[in-house]
Amino acid sequence: MSSNYPQDVTTTPVALVDVNKAKLPYMPLEVQFLIVNSVSEEYFPEAWFAFRLVCKAWKAEIEKTFLQKYIGKTYITLSNLGCRIRILECVAISRDRNNALFTMEGPKQALAYGYFGHLAKGAVTPPEADIDRIYHLGMIVGMACTDPKLEGIEIDFEQETISIPWIPMINQLLGDEVRLRRRAVKILDTGSQSRHPQTTVSRPDQSLLLFLPNLNTDKAMREMLLKIINRDDCFMLEIDSVRESRIRRQYTPSQHGLDAGLYRDIKRFQAKTPEIFRTRNYVAGTLTFGYRCQP
Repeated sequence: MSSNYPQDVTTTPVALVDVNKAKLPYMPLEVQFLIVNSVSEEYFPEAWFAFRLVCKAWKAEIEKTFLQKYIGKTYITLSNLGCRIRILECVAISRDRNNALFTMEGPKQALAYGYFGHLAKGAVTPPEADIDRIYHLGMIVGMACTDPKLEGIEIDFEQETISIPWIPMINQLLGDEVRLRRRAVKILDTGSQSRHPQTTVSRPDQSLLLFLPNLNTDKAMREMLLKIINRDDCFMLEIDSVRESRIRRQYTPSQHGLDAGLYRDIKRFQAKTPEIFRTRNYVAGTLTFGYRCQP
């Protein structure tokens, strides 16, 4: 085609076109969304990441599904050295659908304001709030629990709510859960658990899991063993490793070594990990892993 045209068009000779080649079947968008919406709670953590990579439409639909089914089951808890003192419930989504609103109304309100004010940039921290030994956990009931890094917090003292970007928080919650499930499967497939030398937290008295060979070939046996692995105290070593790996990626190393925030979060592992361990085991559905039980 002449170069006088705005764009040259490349044509393919008819002889080179394979008319017998099968075409990809077309699936109406409505049917695609039915598939996304039909994912059960058990499979949702992996589906969250897989579906969001398919295309923008699937990404928007899986996020919409989470808001419809699971945002009401999402909580932030405050604990003091392993003793839970406050639960914040998600009560609404912002108009732009970017932030989740958690209620601050209830007991220990000054302490909660102080803690989240400490995390929120520029927020006022009431002097009476003791936050030295307080930490938070995020939880999706029956699905995941970990200690996500909360950024972009805004406090509304008049409405008694805090606003948090919900997608980064859910990415951390479900990301840790997917890694922990894979760790459990790896322990089962290899027949043993190994220590992670890069983990800062030391649990020298914690024994390691060990299985006899040929126990993981039966589907029913695999499902039972996966439950045992997740419920055994030894699995706290995996929780430590997965969380520290994520936290280290979230902080930029300073010239003087460990950043103060990173050091603080790692230091609190000893108290956080047992609570995460107990919360994950509270609902048996979290430990089924049906999609991993094939021999």
